[in-house]
Amino acid sequence: MSTALLVQDFFELGDKTALVCAEPGVVESTWKTLKEMGFKVHFSSDEDDAIERLRYTQYNCVIVQEDLAGKPLEMNEVMNYLSTLPMAQRRNTFVCLLANRSGP
Repeated sequence: MSTALLVQDFFELGDKTALVCAEPGVVESTWKTLKEMGFKVHFSSDEDDAIERLRYTQYNCVIVQEDLAGKPLEMNEVMNYLSTLPMAQRRNTFVCLLANRSGP
């Protein structure tokens, strides 16, 4: 499936929701897995767009590519934004960091 064919879902109350913040090749494989798990999915390869979505939507799952926008983890704006959210909000969101390396 081409990334261009990925459709961002409309959310309704009670849906399992996910945001994938990654580059197109990563989004495609992650999107398929999340759909199989029953999630409705939004995706963004742009940090500003991802942060805007996080401001207005409470996602159950947020998947972030470590080197999004070609930046090291320390400069990943999405992860930095997530770390500033109130604990009550973070407690209801599963955050997964995707990395291209193995081991410590």
